[in-house]
Amino acid sequence: MNFTEAPSPVEAPQADAVMLLPSFDNTAGALLLGTVFGAMLYGVTFHQTYRYFRTFPGDIALLKWMVLILFALETAHTVLTIYSSYYFLVKNFVNPIAFEQFIIAMKLVIPVTGCTTALCQSFYVRRVYMMGSRHRLFIPLALLFMLAHLGFMIAGCIKAFRTDSFPVFLQSSWIISASYGCDVGTDITLAGTLVSILLRSRTGFKKTDATIDVLILYAINTGMATSIFGVLILVFGFTSPQTLIYPAISVVSNKVIANSMLAVLNSRQSLAKRMTATVETMPRGDRRTCVSEYLTRENLGGCCIQPPVGSIPRSPSASDTSVSTLYSKATANLRPHNAGKADNC
Repeated sequence: MNFTEAPSPVEAPQADAVMLLPSFDNTAGALLLGTVFGAMLYGVTFHQTYRYFRTFPGDIALLKWMVLILFALETAHTVLTIYSSYYFLVKNFVNPIAFEQFIIAMKLVIPVTGCTTALCQSFYVRRVYMMGSRHRLFIPLALLFMLAHLGFMIAGCIKAFRTDSFPVFLQSSWIISASYGCDVGTDITLAGTLVSILLRSRTGFKKTDATIDVLILYAINTGMATSIFGVLILVFGFTSPQTLIYPAISVVSNKVIANSMLAVLNSRQSLAKRMTATVETMPRGDRRTCVSEYLTRENLGGCCIQPPVGSIPRSPSASDTSVSTLYSKATANLRPHNAGKADNC
C-alpha cells in the first residue's frame, strides 16, 4: 500500500504562497536588466563627459552648459532607476503587492527623461540651423515633433503624480508611447536633413568624399540607434502596457540618446585629423582646388569639426603662397579657441 505524506501545517501555506507569486520575467526581470544596462551606459557617459572637457576647453559656454546639464540629468536618471530596482527587488523582496505602488522615484524618471531628450534634440536642431538658411526647411517639422513630445511628456507627468497605483498609470501608457513616437519623427527628420546636406557637400575628390561618407555614416547611425529604441518602446507600450518591458527599454534609450550627443561632440577630434590628412596628401594643384571648394561651399567646415588643443595641423609648403593662404583660412575655423564659426557649433 502506498501512502502519501500530507504536508505539515507549516509547509502548506508556503506552497500556496509560492503558487500565488506572479511571473517576474516581464516586471522585476525587465526592471533589473534595464537598470544594469543603463548603469553600464552611464559609465560611458561619464567617460565621454570627462573627455569632452579635457579635449575641448575652448568651446563656447553654451555647449559646456549643455554637456553639464546633460551629465546632471543622466546622473539623476541613474540614481532614480537604481533606487527603484533596490526598492522592488531588495526592500520588498518576494512581495508582489509592492509592484502596485508607484513610488516617487519612478515618477521622477518621466520628467528627467523628457528633459534629456529635449536637450539632445535641441542640440541637433541647432546643428542643422548652423548649416545655413537654405538647410532650415525641415526645422519647423522637427520642432513640431519636439513640441508634441513635450506635450505628451507633460501629460504623462500629470497622470503620474495624480496616482499612487502603478497599474492605474500603466492604463495610460499610450501617452508615453506616443511621446517616443514623436521622438522617432524628430530623429528621422534631423538625420535625413543632415544626410542631405552632406550629400550636397561632396567636392568630387575621392579622399574628401570619403571623409564626408564617414560623417554621413555618423548621422545615420545616430538617428538609427535612437529611432530603433523609440520604435521598440512604441510597440511594447501598446502591446504590453501592463508590464515593465517598455519602461526598461526607455532606461537604455535615455542613455543612448545622451551618449550619441556626446559622441558627436567628441568625434570632432578624429574628423579634423582625417580632414587635415586628406588635404595634406593631395598634390598642390588638387589641394588648392579642394581648399577653395572648402571655403566656398556652405558645408560642415569649421562649424562642426574642431581639432583638440595642441593639434592644429601644419600648413602646406610655404613655396606655394596662394595654397598656404587658402589653407590657413580653411583651418582657422578649426581652432578650438577661434571665436568664429567653430565656436558656434
